[in-house]
Parts: sequence; C-alpha cells; structure tokens
Amino acid sequence: QLDHLEGKGYLRRCRHEQDRRTLRIELTDAGDALWQELTDCNDRVLSAAQRSLDETEQVQLHDYLERVLHALRDKN
Repeated sequence: QLDHLEGKGYLRRCRHEQDRRTLRIELTDAGDALWQELTDCNDRVLSAAQRSLDETEQVQLHDYLERVLHALRDKN
C-alpha cells in the first residue's frame, strides 16, 4: 500500500536523520490535502448523522462507536 500511495504522490519515504536504518513516512502536500478532504467529509457525515438523532440517540451512537473502536484496537 505504501508503494501505491507513494506512486500516487501522497507520501514520501525519508531516512531518519539520527538513525539512518529507519525510514520516516511523510505526507506530501497532495497527501495532506487529501487527508484534509477526507477529514472534512468525515465531519460532514457525522454531523448529518447526528442531526437526524435526538440527544439520547446521539449518546447511544457515541457509546456504540466507542465500543467498536475499542474492539478493533483490541484485535491489533
């Protein structure tokens, strides 16, 4: 996947300044712009979803998403 993203111009690989054995992965300007676009899209989707729910449902959704997030983190 890194090769693909690098080929698309979204990231670059750089040697670590103090430890030349280590590679750093950095977003390019194009990668940063894409990240911002995805973040903005995510914010719009969540905002739209929350507007359709009352306060109790919003709290429930938040709790469910937290549980899913913890379950996914536990698998890694």
